[in-house]
Amino acid sequence: MQVVGYKHVHSAALLTGGRDVNEERKRLHAISIVVGTPGRVLHHLQDDCNMSFDNLQIFCMDEADRLLDLGFRETLSNIVKYLPAQRQTLLFSATQTSDVQMLAQLSLQNPRYVSTYDMHVAPTPTTLCQNFLVVPLHQKLDVLHLFIKRHPNDKIVVFVSTCNQVKYMYLTFSKILKKTRIPSMCLTSKMKQFRR
Repeated sequence: MQVVGYKHVHSAALLTGGRDVNEERKRLHAISIVVGTPGRVLHHLQDDCNMSFDNLQIFCMDEADRLLDLGFRETLSNIVKYLPAQRQTLLFSATQTSDVQMLAQLSLQNPRYVSTYDMHVAPTPTTLCQNFLVVPLHQKLDVLHLFIKRHPNDKIVVFVSTCNQVKYMYLTFSKILKKTRIPSMCLTSKMKQFRR
Protein backbone atom coordinates (compact mmCIF):
# COMPACT_ATOMS: atom_id res chain seq x y z
CA MET A 1 0.00 0.00 0.00
CA GLN A 2 2.76 2.47 0.87
CA VAL A 3 4.67 1.87 -2.36
CA VAL A 4 1.70 1.77 -4.74
CA GLY A 5 -0.84 3.96 -2.98
CA TYR A 6 1.24 6.75 -1.49
CA LYS A 7 -0.75 9.36 -3.46
CA HIS A 8 -4.09 7.93 -2.35
CA VAL A 9 -5.91 8.17 0.95
CA HIS A 10 -6.75 4.49 1.39
CA SER A 11 -6.48 2.46 4.54
CA ALA A 12 -6.65 -1.32 4.82
CA ALA A 13 -7.64 -3.85 7.45
CA LEU A 14 -7.06 -7.57 7.70
CA LEU A 15 -9.93 -9.61 9.18
CA THR A 16 -8.92 -13.12 10.20
CA GLY A 17 -9.61 -15.46 13.07
CA GLY A 18 -7.40 -15.37 16.12
CA ARG A 19 -7.59 -11.59 16.50
CA ASP A 20 -9.58 -9.43 18.87
CA VAL A 21 -12.99 -8.83 17.23
CA ASN A 22 -13.64 -5.66 19.24
CA GLU A 23 -10.33 -4.11 18.15
CA GLU A 24 -11.16 -4.90 14.53
CA ARG A 25 -14.65 -3.43 14.96
CA LYS A 26 -13.25 -0.12 16.28
CA ARG A 27 -11.07 0.31 13.19
CA LEU A 28 -13.46 -0.91 10.50
CA HIS A 29 -15.51 2.30 10.19
CA ALA A 30 -12.49 4.24 8.90
CA ILE A 31 -11.20 1.55 6.54
CA SER A 32 -11.50 1.73 2.75
CA ILE A 33 -10.08 -1.72 1.88
CA VAL A 34 -11.01 -4.84 3.86
CA VAL A 35 -9.22 -8.15 3.24
CA GLY A 36 -10.43 -11.12 5.20
CA THR A 37 -11.38 -14.72 5.58
CA PRO A 38 -15.03 -15.49 4.77
CA GLY A 39 -15.89 -16.55 8.32
CA ARG A 40 -14.52 -13.42 9.98
CA VAL A 41 -16.04 -11.06 7.40
CA LEU A 42 -19.46 -12.68 7.88
CA HIS A 43 -19.01 -12.52 11.66
CA HIS A 44 -18.62 -8.73 11.45
CA LEU A 45 -21.54 -8.37 9.06
CA GLN A 46 -23.87 -10.37 11.31
CA ASP A 47 -22.76 -9.15 14.73
CA ASP A 48 -22.03 -5.45 14.24
CA CYS A 49 -25.32 -3.60 13.77
CA ASN A 50 -23.45 -0.29 13.26
CA MET A 51 -21.39 -1.64 10.39
CA SER A 52 -22.72 -0.80 6.95
CA PHE A 53 -21.48 -1.79 3.54
CA ASP A 54 -23.93 0.53 1.72
CA ASN A 55 -21.01 2.39 0.14
CA LEU A 56 -19.20 -0.77 -0.95
CA GLN A 57 -18.06 -0.39 -4.54
CA ILE A 58 -15.98 -3.51 -5.22
CA PHE A 59 -16.32 -7.01 -3.77
CA CYS A 60 -13.55 -9.44 -4.70
CA MET A 61 -13.42 -13.21 -4.17
CA ASP A 62 -9.95 -14.53 -4.95
CA GLU A 63 -9.40 -18.26 -5.44
CA ALA A 64 -13.15 -18.85 -5.36
CA ASP A 65 -12.71 -22.51 -6.30
CA ARG A 66 -10.48 -23.07 -3.26
CA LEU A 67 -12.90 -21.23 -0.98
CA LEU A 68 -15.69 -23.52 -2.17
CA ASP A 69 -13.48 -26.61 -1.78
CA LEU A 70 -12.84 -25.56 1.81
CA GLY A 71 -16.60 -25.47 2.51
CA PHE A 72 -17.31 -21.73 2.38
CA ARG A 73 -20.25 -21.89 -0.06
CA GLU A 74 -22.91 -20.96 2.50
CA THR A 75 -20.67 -18.34 4.13
CA LEU A 76 -20.02 -16.62 0.79
CA SER A 77 -23.74 -16.74 -0.06
CA ASN A 78 -24.54 -15.09 3.27
CA ILE A 79 -21.89 -12.39 2.77
CA VAL A 80 -23.40 -11.49 -0.61
CA LYS A 81 -26.82 -10.96 1.04
CA TYR A 82 -25.35 -8.13 3.15
CA LEU A 83 -23.81 -6.29 0.19
CA PRO A 84 -25.47 -3.55 -1.87
CA ALA A 85 -26.90 -4.64 -5.23
CA GLN A 86 -25.02 -1.88 -7.04
CA ARG A 87 -21.40 -2.97 -6.84
CA GLN A 88 -18.68 -4.44 -8.98
CA THR A 89 -17.90 -8.04 -8.10
CA LEU A 90 -14.65 -9.70 -9.11
CA LEU A 91 -14.49 -13.47 -8.88
CA PHE A 92 -11.17 -15.19 -9.60
CA SER A 93 -10.85 -18.93 -10.00
CA ALA A 94 -8.25 -21.27 -11.47
CA THR A 95 -10.98 -23.71 -12.49
CA GLN A 96 -14.52 -23.40 -13.83
CA THR A 97 -16.44 -25.93 -11.75
CA SER A 98 -20.22 -26.09 -11.39
CA ASP A 99 -19.83 -24.71 -7.85
CA VAL A 100 -17.90 -21.69 -9.14
CA GLN A 101 -20.56 -21.12 -11.81
CA MET A 102 -23.26 -21.33 -9.13
CA LEU A 103 -21.40 -18.75 -7.03
CA ALA A 104 -21.04 -16.54 -10.09
CA GLN A 105 -24.79 -16.68 -10.74
CA LEU A 106 -25.49 -15.82 -7.12
CA SER A 107 -23.07 -12.93 -6.81
CA LEU A 108 -22.65 -11.49 -10.32
CA GLN A 109 -24.99 -9.46 -12.52
CA ASN A 110 -24.24 -9.43 -16.25
CA PRO A 111 -20.95 -11.28 -15.76
CA ARG A 112 -18.09 -11.10 -18.22
CA TYR A 113 -15.95 -14.20 -18.43
CA VAL A 114 -12.25 -13.52 -18.92
CA SER A 115 -9.86 -16.42 -19.41
CA THR A 116 -6.09 -16.34 -19.52
CA TYR A 117 -6.13 -19.74 -21.20
CA ASP A 118 -6.87 -19.95 -24.92
CA MET A 119 -7.82 -23.47 -25.98
CA HIS A 120 -7.00 -22.66 -29.62
CA VAL A 121 -3.49 -21.36 -28.89
CA ALA A 122 -2.38 -24.15 -26.56
CA PRO A 123 -4.82 -27.05 -26.51
CA THR A 124 -4.14 -30.00 -24.25
CA PRO A 125 -2.19 -32.50 -26.38
CA THR A 126 -4.27 -35.53 -27.31
CA THR A 127 -1.23 -37.72 -26.69
CA LEU A 128 -0.79 -36.50 -23.11
CA CYS A 129 -1.08 -39.45 -20.78
CA GLN A 130 -1.62 -38.86 -17.07
CA ASN A 131 -1.22 -41.75 -14.64
CA PHE A 132 -1.01 -42.31 -10.94
CA LEU A 133 -0.18 -45.22 -8.69
CA VAL A 134 -1.05 -45.85 -5.09
CA VAL A 135 2.13 -47.24 -3.57
CA PRO A 136 3.09 -48.05 0.02
CA LEU A 137 5.44 -45.41 1.41
CA HIS A 138 8.41 -47.74 1.73
CA GLN A 139 8.19 -48.68 -1.99
CA LYS A 140 7.75 -45.22 -3.54
CA LEU A 141 11.38 -44.59 -4.51
CA ASP A 142 11.80 -48.09 -5.96
CA VAL A 143 8.59 -47.87 -7.99
CA LEU A 144 9.46 -44.39 -9.26
CA HIS A 145 12.96 -45.52 -10.24
CA LEU A 146 11.54 -48.51 -12.11
CA PHE A 147 8.99 -46.30 -13.87
CA ILE A 148 11.67 -43.83 -15.00
CA LYS A 149 13.91 -46.67 -16.25
CA ARG A 150 11.03 -48.14 -18.28
CA HIS A 151 10.23 -44.75 -19.85
CA PRO A 152 13.68 -43.22 -20.50
CA ASN A 153 12.52 -41.05 -23.42
CA ASP A 154 9.36 -39.69 -21.78
CA LYS A 155 9.07 -36.45 -19.87
CA ILE A 156 8.01 -37.17 -16.31
CA VAL A 157 6.95 -34.67 -13.66
CA VAL A 158 7.05 -35.78 -10.02
CA PHE A 159 5.25 -33.69 -7.40
CA VAL A 160 6.10 -33.95 -3.70
CA SER A 161 4.83 -32.09 -0.65
CA THR A 162 7.78 -30.01 0.54
CA CYS A 163 10.92 -28.29 -0.72
CA ASN A 164 13.01 -30.63 1.43
CA GLN A 165 11.42 -33.64 -0.26
CA VAL A 166 12.18 -32.09 -3.67
CA LYS A 167 15.83 -31.66 -2.69
CA TYR A 168 16.07 -35.21 -1.34
CA MET A 169 14.40 -36.75 -4.41
CA TYR A 170 16.52 -34.69 -6.79
CA LEU A 171 19.82 -35.59 -5.08
CA THR A 172 18.85 -39.25 -4.89
CA PHE A 173 17.69 -39.58 -8.48
CA SER A 174 20.38 -37.42 -10.05
CA LYS A 175 22.97 -39.89 -8.68
CA ILE A 176 20.99 -42.94 -9.78
CA LEU A 177 20.04 -41.54 -13.20
CA LYS A 178 23.55 -40.28 -13.95
CA LYS A 179 24.54 -43.87 -14.74
CA THR A 180 21.70 -44.21 -17.26
CA ARG A 181 22.25 -40.69 -18.67
CA ILE A 182 18.69 -39.62 -17.97
CA PRO A 183 18.70 -35.88 -17.18
CA SER A 184 16.81 -34.55 -14.18
CA MET A 185 16.13 -31.20 -12.59
CA CYS A 186 14.33 -29.78 -9.57
CA LEU A 187 11.98 -26.82 -9.10
CA THR A 188 10.94 -25.31 -5.79
CA SER A 189 9.40 -22.05 -4.63
CA LYS A 190 12.64 -21.29 -2.77
CA MET A 191 14.56 -20.97 -6.03
CA LYS A 192 15.04 -17.56 -7.60
CA GLN A 193 12.80 -16.92 -10.60
CA PHE A 194 15.62 -16.91 -13.17
CA ARG A 195 16.74 -20.40 -12.01
CA ARG A 196 13.25 -21.80 -12.51
